[in-house]
Amino acid sequence: MPRISATLDTETFNKIKTNSKSKKKTVSEYIRELIEIGLKIEEISTQNEANNGVSKNEFDMDDMIKTILKISLRCGVESLSLIRCLVDGLLPEKSTEYLSIAKQKSEIYVEGLLKERI
Repeated sequence: MPRISATLDTETFNKIKTNSKSKKKTVSEYIRELIEIGLKIEEISTQNEANNGVSKNEFDMDDMIKTILKISLRCGVESLSLIRCLVDGLLPEKSTEYLSIAKQKSEIYVEGLLKERI
């Protein structure tokens, strides 16, 4: 394995030494990990610049957040619809029908919200 030498200020060296001890690693192992992380960050940054500042990971994160938001909103709207049915005393006779209607209404409502807002 090739070797390199680097000069660090005392504060940085002490942080590296303390962090490596807390992770039960040698200073060399810890520095190699930091360098690998730095190189990965630099690679992602380069990809971001190539994609006009928006990486594939950011797109994936946006999609994941939208999916979580959709599921959460649907559950909330569906619950409100079911509560309305319970208050009206309608659920016992036609529970399957009302569950289906509540689910459909919540999906339509949430899709409409997301198209307008996001």
